[in-house]
Amino acid sequence: MKVGIAYPAFKECFEDLLETEITDISFYSEPLDDTEMLKILFELDLVIFSGGEDISPGVYGQENTHSSGINIKRDQIEIKILELSRKIDAKILGVCRGHQIINAFFGGNLCQDIFLSGKKYHESIHNLDWKYFGYMSKNFKTVNSLHHQGVISPGYGFSPVAYKDEIIEATIYKNKIFSVQWHPEFMTEKFKEFKNLINSWVEEKNTIFDFVSSSKINIEEKEKQELINELMSELQTDFVGVETVSTDHDEL
Repeated sequence: MKVGIAYPAFKECFEDLLETEITDISFYSEPLDDTEMLKILFELDLVIFSGGEDISPGVYGQENTHSSGINIKRDQIEIKILELSRKIDAKILGVCRGHQIINAFFGGNLCQDIFLSGKKYHESIHNLDWKYFGYMSKNFKTVNSLHHQGVISPGYGFSPVAYKDEIIEATIYKNKIFSVQWHPEFMTEKFKEFKNLINSWVEEKNTIFDFVSSSKINIEEKEKQELINELMSELQTDFVGVETVSTDHDEL
């Protein structure tokens, strides 16, 4: 799997998470033109937008009220890479700041300070409210929190799938973009679960919706139970008068 990162913040942590070398795309952002940058992006299976400084409120049409440490240069680089990544329909993973800039770029809106605005303070470790029950709600019910800003309305066409209070903590866009507010690259105890998700998604074995929603799992379980019932019915027919075993197979 070939992975690039739009800006090198936490690059080594993502390399540990995904167990692969990651290309720093920002290194090539100047003085290359769009054509040269597209050639680089075409070689990648996944583009990561990582965490870091607050993004400029101008990106989502606000005046600066509670944003700090703004890195205009980084904003410009990431927006350019995001534009080009979408042109080639690349798979994109956004984390923390990446989650925010992706949704803002597509027309979403942010709260500049969730504590001062009354949206509530997010503890360093907190639970999520997932919209669906599935792989993600099971394995990422509790996540870390290193942010004071948050997405309050998603980008156009984005599906919010997890919340903490009024803050949107995860979004999906057409199985091409998956963004989360927390830092999976710091959750070493969950490296395997997140890496499995990314590998399966990038290799197109499953969609992100498969991991977020239980719909596919439910279908498989239903089919499995129907097969069990059919087999038990045959056994009962073949061994009339013989006490059959229980058909309670919740553990399967």
